[in-house]
Amino acid sequence: TEYWAKLLADPRFLTALENSLIVAIGSMIVTPLVCVPAILVAHCYFPALDRWLAGLVILPYAVPSIVLALGLLRIYSGNYGIVLNGTPWVLIFGYVPLAASLFYIPIKNNLRAIHLGDIFEAGRLVGASDLSIMRRIVLPCIIPGLIVGLVMTFTLAISDFVYANLLVGGHFPTLQI
Repeated sequence: TEYWAKLLADPRFLTALENSLIVAIGSMIVTPLVCVPAILVAHCYFPALDRWLAGLVILPYAVPSIVLALGLLRIYSGNYGIVLNGTPWVLIFGYVPLAASLFYIPIKNNLRAIHLGDIFEAGRLVGASDLSIMRRIVLPCIIPGLIVGLVMTFTLAISDFVYANLLVGGHFPTLQI
């Protein structure tokens, strides 16, 4: 217990813990806002696009981490008008493509379990809009997949070393650094 007391009294540890939580919670907010609508629209309206999306979500795991990190540094270094280097935003936006598959796979499994064609047809028959059907029926059905994605995104963001070290280094110390 004395080691825990020393650790919790260290201001560097508390700063790193706070920074890691900022990045993890930020990733848990931004990633579903980007990924869930894309997954739903691709699954419901554009099946051909859904096949491409399935390939894109595994791409960050096929490309070496150093290549992705250097690409993100180039994008966020100001060459394209966006300067995010050394901020938590570069990590948050860097985890979005990595965490996309963590949302895609469980949500797609939930979507495959329900017959969306029949649901949309029945909803339209009683005069419901597609947005209303999505909000009242489809979104509650994908909540288990969304929870799995959120938990996995949190663990990715709180435990990743490569991106934290390469993208922010000592400018924004996290637990991993």
